[in-house]
Amino acid sequence: MAIDKAMSNPTLSSRTALEAAGLSDKRILDALGDVRALRDSRWYRTGETRVRSLTPTAVELTATQPRVILRSCVDFSATVLHFQKDHQVVPIAASGSKRVAFSAELRYTARSADSTKMWFLTDEKANSSC
Repeated sequence: MAIDKAMSNPTLSSRTALEAAGLSDKRILDALGDVRALRDSRWYRTGETRVRSLTPTAVELTATQPRVILRSCVDFSATVLHFQKDHQVVPIAASGSKRVAFSAELRYTARSADSTKMWFLTDEKANSSC
């Protein structure tokens, strides 16, 4: 995932890679804020997030901008924060469940009149643990 890659090397992450992965403006800003927080703390994250389940809850394929809403369970248990200077694990307590249920909205559209249509993540909300 593009966000995992950005979080694993916050000093070299770029908006371009996140856009190419299909993140929309709001989600890119959220991801860049997370990356900036890691960079400012001089941390990085290892491991990968895993999507444990994915269920469509709404599908509108005939709209001008087709839309799909998905409910997912994302597992963060394999991710670990490290200090950049010595690669040691950051000693912080877990802030809650490592599995989070999300509601994600995707729209099929082009970024501009000259670009190819693709699915963009336009909204994402954490709902609860799963």
